[in-house]
Amino acid sequence: MLYAGTVVWRIMSQGALQLPKISKRRLKEVERKNNQMLDYLVGEPADEIPGIMKIIMSGYNQHLILEHISAKVMKEPDKGERVIREENSGLLIYCLKTVIDCFDGVWER
Repeated sequence: MLYAGTVVWRIMSQGALQLPKISKRRLKEVERKNNQMLDYLVGEPADEIPGIMKIIMSGYNQHLILEHISAKVMKEPDKGERVIREENSGLLIYCLKTVIDCFDGVWER
């Protein structure tokens, strides 16, 4: 998790603006919005989730970063055991999306 979070931070810090510290208030706001999205997705049929995610990603400001991170998290290992258990990959992606959203939204203010 720490490594993946560092990768997100490094990618986001490559922009023209310096990344600020994220306040607890900003973190809570982003978590609330992401929880609302999860609550919505829980009520949807499983076969419709991929289509819904495509719609969400099409309007997502940092979709390339999230797609890259998600692909890395979901990738099967070349050999040996998975570093991240499959049942934990969704939680890791959720946490990383929260980090991305926190950094992405700071310039909107």
